[in-house]
Amino acid sequence: MQVVRNCWYVAAWSSELVGEAMMPREVLGEPIVLYRAADGSIVCMEDRCCHRLAPLSLGERDGDAVRCLYHGFKFARDGACVEIPGQKTIPRSACVQTYPATEKGGWIWVWMGDPARANLDLVPPAIGPGDEGWLTDQSHLDYDADYQLINDNLTDFSHLSYVHRNSFGATEFFADTRPKVTRLDRGIRIQRWMTSDTSKVMETAETHDRFQTYDYLVPGILLMRTTSYPAGAAQASGHDEPAEDLPKLIEVFSSQALTPIGAQKTRYYFSNSVNEAPGNEHALAGLMAMTFAAFAEDKAMIEGQQRIINADPTRKERLFGHDSGPVQMRRVIAELIEAEQ
Repeated sequence: MQVVRNCWYVAAWSSELVGEAMMPREVLGEPIVLYRAADGSIVCMEDRCCHRLAPLSLGERDGDAVRCLYHGFKFARDGACVEIPGQKTIPRSACVQTYPATEKGGWIWVWMGDPARANLDLVPPAIGPGDEGWLTDQSHLDYDADYQLINDNLTDFSHLSYVHRNSFGATEFFADTRPKVTRLDRGIRIQRWMTSDTSKVMETAETHDRFQTYDYLVPGILLMRTTSYPAGAAQASGHDEPAEDLPKLIEVFSSQALTPIGAQKTRYYFSNSVNEAPGNEHALAGLMAMTFAAFAEDKAMIEGQQRIINADPTRKERLFGHDSGPVQMRRVIAELIEAEQ
């Protein structure tokens, strides 16, 4: 499994980790356990006792420490063993690995690479549950597919015209036009106007213009803002980024994150947020219903694609014009992986 290790991965929703709970997870094929310390901060350590390799998630909390309930070894939050029943001397080698962890955008993020390189400035600026000014709903689903196939899907929206004709009501517009793709330091930015459009979210037949912009960041983080404006806004903006003071009808922010669990196993976290305004609770509910339907369509297609690839891994893709996003994102990831070697 080719992955960037020196970046932040989503391990759970913040709301999942409450009280004294210890939550087992798997990230990049590594078993980890998460829990909240008394000060509310997140502790993340390998879910593997150094003694007989039992899962620490089957243990119990002892303040901010964890006791393995196989033979009673106790580990402080920094991973050091501080107690071995029946033995006074504790070797320095008696420890478990810990990982930097933080919270943002309603997610718990973990850094699976070199702890010395963990940089909070690299936590993607997601919007999620609890963020002021937004109404948010969230969910996740699991794919039996390599995360790179889902990256490809999310950086090339031309598939909307065919995969999501029913769920999103997408037209041939996405297949017939190409967005602006810009390279970023750790990802790409994709932008496009959709003119004379109607919205299933707003439930109106009145046409409007929509500007969609999203950053796609390593390892597979989509942060997308879609804003609807009165018809004519695209032309008034010169089909470039709209001015901040341009009147808005509704604004939607989608935060999505891919976490490779293991080989061809990926967890897909997603949330939709709409700006707080009267009636937008109904709009959010409708948006989530469409999202569930659309992502089920994606899942069926991508898992099918993975099965076909597995049948003959030597078969090569043939890439065309719409593949600019996937090609550039794969290049970003490949360069970062190479730099870690």
